[in-house]
Amino acid sequence: HRKETTMFRYKISLLTPILLLALVLYSTTSQSNNTKNWPKTVAIFDFEMIDTSGGMIQEEIIAQNKRLKIITRMLREKLEESKRYKPIDISPAKKEIEYWRGGFHACNGCDADVAKKLGADLSLVGYVQKVSNLILNINVFMRDTKTGKLVEVQSVDVRGNTDETWTRSMSYMIRNRILDDKWSHMKE
Repeated sequence: HRKETTMFRYKISLLTPILLLALVLYSTTSQSNNTKNWPKTVAIFDFEMIDTSGGMIQEEIIAQNKRLKIITRMLREKLEESKRYKPIDISPAKKEIEYWRGGFHACNGCDADVAKKLGADLSLVGYVQKVSNLILNINVFMRDTKTGKLVEVQSVDVRGNTDETWTRSMSYMIRNRILDDKWSHMKE
């Protein structure tokens, strides 16, 4: 009986620090993801295009620019509908946005500075990378405007360069990545 008691105490002594750590981590996570902090204001900048396919057909460029607008609008609408995010008007920063046109995604976090000036909690930059008419991907980067640090990075592959493939892929990313607690870093 004494051996069982000693073994029980030994097991408890091993488990106690683990349970305390789990409790601390849980309470920290719960506080940082508190729903009182929602909705977050977000400056969603227009999607950009990186075309490394070598194909520069005018009709294709026009169609892709239209698709960039469609997925930008789609993202703004769906994030607002979620009640987690409140997209803000980015038009007051038009000059700064134009300065970075085509390279906002690669400006090393300048989007967070622009979004902060607009009063947003978060900045969101997205781009579509086109490798060919068959292989594309949509990428999204979300930053905390106070720290400039990335809080969300998501990517989804697109197979085919059509309105349908772009919108289906964006819908998938929103539903199953950005707004899904399993994948998203921005949890309630």
